[in-house]
Amino acid sequence: MNQRRIVERRVLKKHIKKKINQFLLLVIVFIMGMISVKVFPNMDTFLRENIYEKSFSFLKVRDVYNRYFENPISNEEVPVFNEKFHYLNLEEIDNSVLLTVEEHSTIPMFQDGLIVFSGEKDGVDTVIVDLVDGVSVKISDMKLKDHTIYDYLEKGDILGEVNHNTVTLSFEKNGESVSYQEYI
Repeated sequence: MNQRRIVERRVLKKHIKKKINQFLLLVIVFIMGMISVKVFPNMDTFLRENIYEKSFSFLKVRDVYNRYFENPISNEEVPVFNEKFHYLNLEEIDNSVLLTVEEHSTIPMFQDGLIVFSGEKDGVDTVIVDLVDGVSVKISDMKLKDHTIYDYLEKGDILGEVNHNTVTLSFEKNGESVSYQEYI
């Protein structure tokens, strides 16, 4: 056999062994986690609070999944229209932006994201969306249209409709205010 093919086979075997070891290690860690949740009742709440609620981003997982595992043979969907966000006036207030819009204007998604809250906050209808880039958008004085909490929407999809002729937006990442200029 050719010396080069022998070396290639050894490298391939090493690579396969490494991947199998990584997979087995992942399985062991997963099983240990499952056992610890069963044995220690406080571990379940600890994991929920510190991993799922604070640091685990389902949007990043979905983004990675779409990037590597989405079916490349599928038919591409062509949007019928691409809604733009139009406003009449913009006023900066503290860490928020107050926009004057036409009554019953629709608000499109600024980026791909997940709806994480819809309800009343401080007496005002509010929607909170976590965007793919980690920014959280709080939209006050607006109601969802044809969507519910934990729906994943893509850029340009209609998020909802404003209640009056004003809407307040605030953008945050890791608890700090982010400039609205990238999104509007």
